[in-house]
Amino acid sequence: MIYAADKDDDWTDKRVWAWANPNLGKSCGLRYFTDKLARAKELSREEEAMPEITVTLGDKVVQTLFMDADPVKIGRTPDNDIPIDNLAISRHHATISRLRQYYIIEDHGSSNGTFVNGKEIKKVVLEDKDVITIGKHKLEFRRQKQV
Repeated sequence: MIYAADKDDDWTDKRVWAWANPNLGKSCGLRYFTDKLARAKELSREEEAMPEITVTLGDKVVQTLFMDADPVKIGRTPDNDIPIDNLAISRHHATISRLRQYYIIEDHGSSNGTFVNGKEIKKVVLEDKDVITIGKHKLEFRRQKQV
């Protein structure tokens, strides 16, 4: 079964149609699936929600921000989206970028490394509530759900 949207592939506003081919070429029917439309709208809302990053140092929250840029650059210099003034952090330490509905963090060969949930990484897909450690700072990644 192949699912497709109308001409513009706009899953949120147009009807979702399925081309059903149960007999592999004998008889095909075009059917409207409301459950597929509802699921497509749900996925679309999830994709539109901006993740939130909370930067902490010890028990103190340094800043909280929404990822409204792509990519989000993390590093020591002020030209980064998340500047962290600490000598243990490289000038351009890491980047969080979006690939479809996924968010990926990539270390840029930093001296002290980037850790996600305690494991050193080079590049990894972020999940909800992942904790990124850069130097002594922790960045909590939260996927925001739209209501």
